[in-house]
Amino acid sequence: MSKQWQAAARVFEFLMESQHWPAADLRDYQLQQLEQLLRHARAQVPYYNKSLAPVFRGDGSINFGRWHELPILKREDLAQNPDAFNAASVPQNHGKVSEFRTSGSTGHPVVARHTWPAGQCRKALP
Repeated sequence: MSKQWQAAARVFEFLMESQHWPAADLRDYQLQQLEQLLRHARAQVPYYNKSLAPVFRGDGSINFGRWHELPILKREDLAQNPDAFNAASVPQNHGKVSEFRTSGSTGHPVVARHTWPAGQCRKALP
């Protein structure tokens, strides 16, 4: 079994287990995961370095109560400055970085990068 499918199997097993967790435990876990994502994005992705500032306190902790202050990402933002969305580094266990492109039928073609899990989920969509 490939590393990618082993990782997918671990995710599946985790989901099967965590569906039975108490709501408070699941929320705590989700906030912990979100915090890791926010810290990575702020440190590695130029766009998010600036746009995530409202939720970060001066001491570096995160104030989820200010989530509503974050700007909504628009397709034009990505189309006009795609390099601002590229992470300087990606966690090693996320695998290879690949690109996908939209056709531009909306007038704003988009080029974006993703790692294995996102790419597999995208391919699975109808």
